Amino acid sequence: MLSNRLTIDELSELMNGNGKSDYEIYLKTKDLLSLQTNYNELCNADEIHFQLVHQAEELFFKSLNFSLLEINKYLLEKNYQRIISNFKRAHKAQECLLKTIEILHSMSPREYQDIRLKLGNGSGQDSPGFKSFLKISTTLWLSFKELFGIHDILDFEKIYHTEYVHNDVYLICECFLELDDLYNKFLYSHMKLIGRSIGLQAHSMKGNVVTNLTNRIARSLFPELWEIRSKMTSEWGHQYGVVRDSLSSQKVI
Repeated sequence: MLSNRLTIDELSELMNGNGKSDYEIYLKTKDLLSLQTNYNELCNADEIHFQLVHQAEELFFKSLNFSLLEINKYLLEKNYQRIISNFKRAHKAQECLLKTIEILHSMSPREYQDIRLKLGNGSGQDSPGFKSFLKISTTLWLSFKELFGIHDILDFEKIYHTEYVHNDVYLICECFLELDDLYNKFLYSHMKLIGRSIGLQAHSMKGNVVTNLTNRIARSLFPELWEIRSKMTSEWGHQYGVVRDSLSSQKVI
């Protein structure tokens, strides 16, 4: 006879599996699914989702960072097709990071306070995946500039303007720009989650005001790629006028 009653212990046993199938052995699911707090030790139902989301983010950062390490290898080998292919994979990992955090948007501020009591002074800025990403990105940028002999903004001006062709170096620049853009979106999404859970005027568990995070969001990993756009637009503006006449004021002949 079918029953609509399933105990937590029964569900846990079902979800954890027995670890004996090839699928479970290869993916080490027994170890992976034992890394979360036991149900009877959770402070509330939201805690398991909070923990899973942040653990999943570390895994996606691991995927992202390995992709970036591969890109660095292919930069040194001047394998442009592999560089662009691995950038696409890196961007997908970043998109997964953005989507994963949305799971916590339904978390109530009141219930998050119970979770917060268990975090010590933990902060997302202490994430090993996030810190590794920042370090690897810096190394990757240096490898890129060394490969193509890029030293200053004038070299980017050649790529984007005076010697512009839609070639490999331009496409790789745009891959870096997408990496940077998704990085800033990731920071922004976390700030918005913090706003939803504790408020933007609150203090973090390290004593910092949450609004200080906006300063980090304003920074870029590869500022030259954003600067060159402003520089080109400014130069063009001097040619056709920074402030243009409205179309409605022009005479129709």
